[in-house]
Amino acid sequence: MNRKYWALFASIALAGLILSGCSGGGGSDNETLKVMVWDRGGAAPGTTASDNASTKFIQESVKADKGVDVVYAAVPRSGSDEKLNVMVAAGTAPDVIFTYTRAILDVYAERGGITDLSASLDQYGDMIKARLGDLLPLANIDGKQYAVTSRRSNSFAAHTAFIRKDWLDALGEPVPSTKDDLIRVLKLFKAEDPGRVGDGLVPWAMGGTRDSDKYYLSFVASYGDYSEETLALYPQYLKAVKPGAKDGYLVMNTLYNEGVISSDFALDTNDDKYRQDIINGKAGFFVEDSLRPYEGGWFAALAENVPGAEFVALNAFDGPDGVYMNMGESAQGLYIMTPKTARTKTDAAIKYLDWLANPENAMKVMYTPDYTLDETGVPITRPQEELLAGKYAGSPSDLAIVGAAFDFLDEKANVVRSWRRFNPSGSTLFTDSYLDGLYDAVNKSLYTDILPGSTLPARRAHEAALATGIPELAYRVIAAPPGQFDSVWDAEYKKLVENGLDEVVAENKAFYDSRDAR
Repeated sequence: MNRKYWALFASIALAGLILSGCSGGGGSDNETLKVMVWDRGGAAPGTTASDNASTKFIQESVKADKGVDVVYAAVPRSGSDEKLNVMVAAGTAPDVIFTYTRAILDVYAERGGITDLSASLDQYGDMIKARLGDLLPLANIDGKQYAVTSRRSNSFAAHTAFIRKDWLDALGEPVPSTKDDLIRVLKLFKAEDPGRVGDGLVPWAMGGTRDSDKYYLSFVASYGDYSEETLALYPQYLKAVKPGAKDGYLVMNTLYNEGVISSDFALDTNDDKYRQDIINGKAGFFVEDSLRPYEGGWFAALAENVPGAEFVALNAFDGPDGVYMNMGESAQGLYIMTPKTARTKTDAAIKYLDWLANPENAMKVMYTPDYTLDETGVPITRPQEELLAGKYAGSPSDLAIVGAAFDFLDEKANVVRSWRRFNPSGSTLFTDSYLDGLYDAVNKSLYTDILPGSTLPARRAHEAALATGIPELAYRVIAAPPGQFDSVWDAEYKKLVENGLDEVVAENKAFYDSRDAR
């Protein structure tokens, strides 16, 4: 979405939403509340993302406890923000919507696309306040509570690298711990083909989704300056263009042109080929949302397709002086909103979210209503295959949108134990030792931004365009033909400057300097 798109969205939102009225709160509990849910594909046979045992349990319980009728509206996870913008602008969005993107909250609030939840929250949101109180101010703009902020269950690395351990063993190589070792090993994968893949071998697998910076951020951000000031001036959504990142892109461009990185990855906008390369045993290395390969059953499918195949997590993106920087997820996750078209349903929306905020209800969503406890009192997580066999949602966290930050997940042993659900029944694929190593990998050298979210004016004005422009730069420079890297970089970076990059960095510096002065 470039600036022209957002300007168009703003005008549509103003014309189509504000004119429909600005009063908020109230409404009849007998009205049906339509709630957004992500559709990731892969639902159990006979079910959908919006109609399964998990959604039925929530619907029945919320009706009984809160007097609210809930129906779910599925939105594809890939491209969900773009789809959300279209629906909000057209007035067809569900009554409860959400995004991880702060800029979307800001634009909606500024342009009148969403409703102030303050009155309904005060009246019906006691559990929300109890569970999320310290996070709620993050979504309070000019004294109005425009969203309920979710709380993440764990604050570990947003993205994690994985490598084929069996390929390394075949080559007599240890798990890489530096970029130099990783690059050398990836070239060995290409030259030696230790998995005997043949045609279709992909040493470094990548997809082309625009919803995430996972494919390149950790690698390119490990180049250049690691001073506190530089890291502050370039918060996570800008770290892919911080000073020195260009050197990282040049390395990736070289690897791409040498056939190490997936060919035509940028055309794989729904990541289908990327996932297939992983589960079919063609990929040797990739970077992904830390738990996605497990939650999505990718590694379990790989084990069935290629017996003996094994991915392990690793930390190999060393920075200056051997320092590692894992960009961690903040405690705050989703921004959950009600569009202006549902301004009479804010009471019902808050009642629904308050039900989800109750830890006991959230545990029933996450672990199924008839969950059992282990010897330590921690809910036993069911393997993916059992969830699907029971017609439950394959990704329960997509329904527990207020958060599943249970106290027992503050302890490493309990987190590792909760990850046992990744292991198919009867399989020894993911031992406690393996999952213990995963925990260490996703918790090593965590870094979170020190500047505020989108409260600074320049960031609020330009984040949407920059958040779209940076992936475009990344993909184009990585895939630039030999000899054209510098010209492609210059052209794409110029677009970012035109979309406010220098203004945002200057604003961050002013804030950082004032903070430092105190």
